Amino acid sequence: MIARVVENWLDSATEKEFQIPFCHVLNYEGKTVVHLTRHCPMEMGKDIIALEPDGTPCAYQLKNIGGAKLSKDEWRTKLLPQMDELVLQGIEHPAVKPGKHHRSFLVINGELDEEAIASVRQYNQGLQNRRFPKEQRLGIIVKGKLYKAFMELGTDLWPPELAESRALLELYLELGDSCFPKEKLAVLLEQILPLRKKVGNKKGEVSKAECQRILTSAAILTSLASTSFARCDNHVAILEAWTLYAAYAMSLSERCNLPRKYWFREVKLSLDAMYEALCRLCEEIPQRMSLVEGNPVLDFPFHRIRITHVSGLLAVLGLWRIHRGEPHEAMDDHIHDFVEKHLKHLQLWGEYAVPQFLSIYFYMNATDATLKSTSLLHNLFSSIIKLAQAVKDQFLPDPYCNPEEWLLETMCRNQQEKRHNFQDGSFSIESLMHLFVRTNMKQMMKMLWPDITRVQFKKFTPDVISDYYLWYVEEGTTDSIFLPPSKEWNELMKEARENTGSEIPSLIKEYPIFYIAFLCVYPHRINSSGVRWLDTTLTNAFISRGK
Repeated sequence: MIARVVENWLDSATEKEFQIPFCHVLNYEGKTVVHLTRHCPMEMGKDIIALEPDGTPCAYQLKNIGGAKLSKDEWRTKLLPQMDELVLQGIEHPAVKPGKHHRSFLVINGELDEEAIASVRQYNQGLQNRRFPKEQRLGIIVKGKLYKAFMELGTDLWPPELAESRALLELYLELGDSCFPKEKLAVLLEQILPLRKKVGNKKGEVSKAECQRILTSAAILTSLASTSFARCDNHVAILEAWTLYAAYAMSLSERCNLPRKYWFREVKLSLDAMYEALCRLCEEIPQRMSLVEGNPVLDFPFHRIRITHVSGLLAVLGLWRIHRGEPHEAMDDHIHDFVEKHLKHLQLWGEYAVPQFLSIYFYMNATDATLKSTSLLHNLFSSIIKLAQAVKDQFLPDPYCNPEEWLLETMCRNQQEKRHNFQDGSFSIESLMHLFVRTNMKQMMKMLWPDITRVQFKKFTPDVISDYYLWYVEEGTTDSIFLPPSKEWNELMKEARENTGSEIPSLIKEYPIFYIAFLCVYPHRINSSGVRWLDTTLTNAFISRGK
C-alpha cells in the first residue's frame, strides 16, 4: 500500500509538496541544505541550494509535470530559459563563496521522452563547447530516481504493520480543509520511530546511523500524511504536522542520546517548514475579505476561536522573525496590526487556548512598550481564576479538550453522550501566576489571592522526560494542590524567578520559538517550569537585540 501511495503522491505532487521530502533525502545523502526557495532575495531559478560534504554548492530547480513524460517542445519553451538561470548564473548566498562553480540539477516528478533526453545532451554539449567546467553541466533527477530514493529510505525501516495501516491511508485521503488529525500522525510516528528500542551496535539494537535514516523516512511519511492539507493551502495543518514531526525527532534524539550530526539537519528542515507555513498564513490573510469559513451563520461559534488561534500563530511568527534577525518588512507591520486590532476579539473558551494568549503576550512584550501586555496577562489570569472554581454555569475545559470537542460537548451532546467532565482546577494557572508575579503587581496579586487559593493547581509530569514531546504519555504523575491562605511576597517572587526549566527536556531549550509553537500545538504540555524559562529566555534575547 505504501508503494502505491508514494507513487500516486509523486505523480500529483506540486513543487511545493515534494520540496521538503527531497531536502530530507539530500540531508541523508550527506548534503547540507542552506536555502529553500522563499528566503533568498535573488532566487535566479534555484529552488534549493545545498552543499556537498566537500563544500561544493549544488542548485536544484523543481518542476511538477504530473508524472508525465517531458517532451522536447516543453523542454525548449518552458524549461530552457530557466535552466540558463539555474546553470549559468552564480549562487548568491552567504554560505557560498562568490564566484564558486556549482552543480545544477533539474528535478521533475516525471520522465523525459527520447527527444527531450537528446535535447538535454545537446544543452550540456553546448556548455562543454563553451568550456564550462564539467561539474557545471546540468543533471536531471526524474521520478524513477525520486521514487527509488524515497522507498529505499522507508522499505527496510517501516514496520510491517505500517503497510496495512489505515491511519496512513486515511490521512492521505483526508479532504484537507479541516483540522489536522494530530492523534493519527502521532500514532504513525510512534510506529516508525524506535522510541522504545535500545541504540547501539549489539545484536537487536538500532544503530545511530539507522536512527538518522529512520528520521528521514519519518519526514517523508509526514509529507505523505499532510499532502491533502498542503493542496488545500491549509497552513495551520501543515504547521501542526511538522511540529509533531520535530517534537518526535527531538524525543528520539534525547531518548537515545544521539550526537547532533544524526538529527540536527532533519530538525532544522522541519523548523523551516513550520516557518514557511506561518509565512504563507500571514500572506493569505490580507487577501481574504474576512476570517469566516463557509456559512457565516454556522461559522459564528467558531469565529472568535479562530481569531484567537490565528492571532496566536501570527504572534509566534512575529517573535520568530525577531529572533532570526529578519529585516523589518511589510509582513511585520501586518502581524502587529492584526494582533493589535483583534485583542478585543480574543476568546478564552478553555485552557487549550492559553498558549495562544501567551504567544500574544510574549510578542507584545517584545514589540510594545506600553502596559497592554500586562493588561492582557491580568485579564487572562483573572479569567482563569474565576472559571477554574467550577461555579454554577461556569466551567473551564482542560487543555486536552480541543475546540471541536468543546463545541460538541456544550452545544450538541446530551448528558448521556458527554465525554468530558469539566471539574474545578487548572493546568495553566501556576504558569500565569508566576508570569503575573514577575510584573511586580503586588497589590493586584494581593486582591486576587483569596480566589487563587480556592483553585486546584494541576500538573502532569511524565516519568521519562523525553516523553514530554509525545502526544500521548502512558506513564506519568498528575499532581493537584491548593495554595495556603497566605504567603510571603518574597517567597512567591523567589518561586516566580526560578528559570532553569528543569521540567522540560534540554533539547527543546535550544529552540525557544519552537517551544512556543509546540505549546500552541500541544497545549496539554504547558507547565510553569517551561513558561518561566521561556519568559526569561525571550526577555534576555530581545534585550540583547535592543528590542
